[in-house]
Amino acid sequence: MADKTWEKLDHESQRYVDKVLNDFETGGMKLNEEGRKHLIEMENQIHELEEKAEANINEDKSKVAFKKEELKGMSQQTIEKLEKVPN
Repeated sequence: MADKTWEKLDHESQRYVDKVLNDFETGGMKLNEEGRKHLIEMENQIHELEEKAEANINEDKSKVAFKKEELKGMSQQTIEKLEKVPN
């Protein structure tokens, strides 16, 4: 940005422009073509891992049993919604 234009901006606007430019750089805009391709590959891998992790969490049927005393501090309404298990 030209110095004269930059100087005309108030402090908040300068901070905003800095943040936007930083976001572009963080997103890979300063990388060469090979670097951007690598970044995209890594982002795709991360996305796939996130999807797998979310699926694993959604499919998990694990349960944890608590004694009523251990639920102290929870609302009665929430406690009533919990699945009850025999002693």
